[in-house]
Amino acid sequence: MTSEQELNEKLAKWAGFTYYDNPIVFGPSQQRTGWYFPGGRKVHILPDFTTDLNACFKWLVPPLTHSKISSFDFNYSDGSVTAVLYDKSEWLLAQSTENWTNPALALCKAIEQLIDAGAKACGENP
Repeated sequence: MTSEQELNEKLAKWAGFTYYDNPIVFGPSQQRTGWYFPGGRKVHILPDFTTDLNACFKWLVPPLTHSKISSFDFNYSDGSVTAVLYDKSEWLLAQSTENWTNPALALCKAIEQLIDAGAKACGENP
């Protein structure tokens, strides 16, 4: 089972974030490791996709909507939330259920199912 931190890093790489490890550090203010946003700007801490639905919609949903995903839905029942992803023919592609307090994690795990299945969400295999 993937930890939430591992899942967060996996989704970041899928969304275009790039990890860097700088072996040469010139001073205490320079970070040795970190990430580049898609587009090249440095960031030392990734967005926390597994707990922040806003980060999911900013970084993870746009690549989905440019692929074969046409819609997604959140279904709430019995204290849980299920994130459901559909293709353009309205066929179910992936779903994940989590505690109702964390819809971001449900969405992240549904996206992970697509990644693991080899879905070409950005025009290439993640």
